[in-house]
Amino acid sequence: MISVGLWEFITHRAHNRRWLNELDEAIRIGTNKPLYQHPYINKHRCIGCGSCIRVCPEGVLALIHGSAHLIHASQCVGHAYCEQVCPVGAITVGLGDIRTRSDIPILNDVFETSIPGIFIVGELGGMALIQHGTNQGIRAVDEIAKRLKNIKHESTSIDPVDILIVGCGPAGIAATLRARQHNLRYITIDQNSLGGSVNKYPHNKVAIMRSVHIPLYGRLWRTKYSKEQLLQLWGNLFSKLGIKVRYNEEWLDVKLLPDKTLKSTTAKGTIVSRYVILALGRHGTPHRLDVPGEELSHVFYYLGNPKDYRNQSILVVGGGDSAIEAAIALARQPGNQVTISYRREELFRVRRKNLKSLEQLRKKGRIEVIFNSQIKQIERDKLTLIVGLEKQKSEKCLSIKVVFILIGGSPPFKLLSRIGVRFGSILKSDSSLGSSSLEK
Repeated sequence: MISVGLWEFITHRAHNRRWLNELDEAIRIGTNKPLYQHPYINKHRCIGCGSCIRVCPEGVLALIHGSAHLIHASQCVGHAYCEQVCPVGAITVGLGDIRTRSDIPILNDVFETSIPGIFIVGELGGMALIQHGTNQGIRAVDEIAKRLKNIKHESTSIDPVDILIVGCGPAGIAATLRARQHNLRYITIDQNSLGGSVNKYPHNKVAIMRSVHIPLYGRLWRTKYSKEQLLQLWGNLFSKLGIKVRYNEEWLDVKLLPDKTLKSTTAKGTIVSRYVILALGRHGTPHRLDVPGEELSHVFYYLGNPKDYRNQSILVVGGGDSAIEAAIALARQPGNQVTISYRREELFRVRRKNLKSLEQLRKKGRIEVIFNSQIKQIERDKLTLIVGLEKQKSEKCLSIKVVFILIGGSPPFKLLSRIGVRFGSILKSDSSLGSSSLEK
């Protein structure tokens, strides 16, 4: 008979082997590298209780050799449940040292950039969670309200608004409501529509949320809301309060005027404000393929309601979570046959639950995945793919009625750098920072 001690040894060794193999796989496909916020584990404090692993809904952590380890760091969305339940304070969730990261702007503790008067809130600052964006939007407006109260501004020939809020996702919505609560003069613009990145979620996608306070509404006590529930809540609140947002207006540039106000240029004109809050998100402008036929009416860059598409042959381009979730949602509609075109030889940084659902639908014949493929041309009822590696390329013609190009978007980093916003990778020394273009 095997002793209890030997049984425990064998069990623990098998457990460790499983998660070490999982870590090797995460390293191979790139999910071990963080994209935004992620847990930091103090190995000297960790007592290996496993509380953090049990509460993490994204499968980010695992217990290996008696202590917590990061496995799928890129899948962290910042719930910070792990930080809350750790009994010894061994975990903190944050961005870490951003001095070498070119994708994270340098912000102070009230989210002001290196340009005085310009604030960045929400996922553009690296914290990709609705609660974080909401709280940041509120804090930034609170800081601006305090400054406006304590500082006497000189009169100008142009009467500026107090705040220009750029973007109407969770952070921009919170900033707008807080500005209204403070009785500030503000203008909110968005290049698309209400909801920002939430509006681009697949139909009925659930957002897991900690308790969030919405200005002029109250606290959201539920931990889960669907995309549609959030959009309806925000839309009803704006309608009730008579809040107007200038939609389909893209923010293009900002300049510092001699009187220290900020003159923003948009696609529809100019707006002069004392402060600017950028709640732009990180993927505002969809990436394009630049192939013939991409401008046709049956080509889309985000999926609204998948129930609008039934009994159709559909191509989804992309291999990230957004593309896979869209393909899964479309494949579950009656009569649809979905094909995924992905340029790599395997899926990269995709959540395991999405991979599992994808594999189930592939086995049922509802989804086909064509790896190492790129679109050559899109026509009305068909398209041509180039399939294979360099020396073995061939063309494949597909009968397709609808095309979704879901390959991410372009963050506004070049624009921000051009106007003088500093990012982590250039924080070398004072002499290397240069001067802001706003000051020239």
